[in-house]
This record gives sequence, structure tokens and C-alpha cells, in this order.
Amino acid sequence: MVGEVDILLYSGGIDSLCAKTILERRGVELIPLRFVFRTPYNDHESRAVQDYNKLRLGSQVLELDFPVLNNSGFGDAHIPARNALLVIGAVAYVYNTFGFDPKRSINIYFPQILEFGRDKNEIFWRTLQGLLRYSYGYNVKILRPFSRWTKWHLIKESGLSREFILQYSWSCYYPVREEPCYRCYGCLMREYSFMKLGWSYHYVPYEGQFKFAGNPLIYLLDLEKVLYWGFLLLRWRLGKW
Repeated sequence: MVGEVDILLYSGGIDSLCAKTILERRGVELIPLRFVFRTPYNDHESRAVQDYNKLRLGSQVLELDFPVLNNSGFGDAHIPARNALLVIGAVAYVYNTFGFDPKRSINIYFPQILEFGRDKNEIFWRTLQGLLRYSYGYNVKILRPFSRWTKWHLIKESGLSREFILQYSWSCYYPVREEPCYRCYGCLMREYSFMKLGWSYHYVPYEGQFKFAGNPLIYLLDLEKVLYWGFLLLRWRLGKW
């Protein structure tokens, strides 16, 4: 197999479900990969993916065990390294599945939206992309076509309904039995997006889990991030976004 291979890193959450829908509508022939490792919510994501695969909408999501990340947590310093490992795993999958061919290009779609984080800027991804090109000899491209989109914008553009999203994705980090906790950052962003879209939603009294990387308040303690996001906000206000 020579040519381009398009990989979508698929988690089972809202972002990956919507990204897959949009990209396949654009004509991208995806290989969606979900790397499975133990988390408090993995079983819920796996069930959502398996139910989605039964619909046979576009490409089937492939699930691959990735135990090296079992119980690895949500630490701010950890998430960028975890995401880097997932990208490396995607390139390794292509290498092991199709063999090496220097003429092959690998496009890795990472369904990352507009959020805080050390891995939410181009420097991080260009560095990783250069490392992979040097190591494997492939023309590797890491693509983040939705990195300037909000979650509710991504949902809107996908055209998926609230009921479909709730049935075929999972976005709670600390589920209570079979139900979302309606306390964590994942629940907050899901319900906020539903509110923005005019859909019915649950009020989420976010309790501020500072150990979680997605809490915007913790970035007030990090001058580097405050300056970075202030710069992006200034560019947006000047019309140079």
C-alpha cells in the first residue's frame, strides 16, 4: 500500500465522534484508531464505540490495547506526553500494518479543540512531527483542523443530534455507576455546549478539581500560559486570528 494513510486518533468522546463525522463528510478515508488503556471511564467509552461501530457509518473504529498508559491520571504535565505517545502509536500501527515505504505519507488527525494546555500549540506538534519524520523516514503530518473551534461549534458543524451524541460517545471523567457525575470538567463542557446550541442541558456545579489539567483557573498560576492566551486573544481582537 503506497500513498497516503489517514489516521484519526479516536477516544470515544464527543470531539472524536464529531471530528470523524465531519472529516468523512469531506471525503477523507479515515482509519480511526482508539488506543485502550485503563481509566475510570474507559468501559463507558468502549461501549459507546462498540455501539457506534454497529451502525456501520463510515470506517469502523479499531481498538488497540495500550496498557503502558493504564491508570496514568490527568496531570497537566502528563497529558501532552500521553498524546505524544498516542501519535507515536499511530505511526507504529502504520509501520506494522503496511510495512515501510519511504514514499508513503501519514496524516494523523488529532481532534483537538480550542482549550488550554501545553500541547495546544504548534511548537509542540511540529517538534513531535519532526522527530517522527526523522525516526521513521515517513512524511508524517500531524493535523489539528479543529484546534480553533469550540466544542459547541464542532458539534454544530457535525450535524449530529443531542440524542445521537449521548448514545454514541462518553465525556464524563468520573462516572457514577452508569451515569455521568455532572461535576467534572468533561460534564461541564458537554452541558455548556448543549446550552449554547439551545438544547436541553443539566446544570453542572463545577467543583474545581485543581488536579485536572482542564480547569482554566489553575492556569492563573502559570504566567507562561496566561501570556500565551493573552497574545492569542489580542490577535483575535485585532482581526489577525
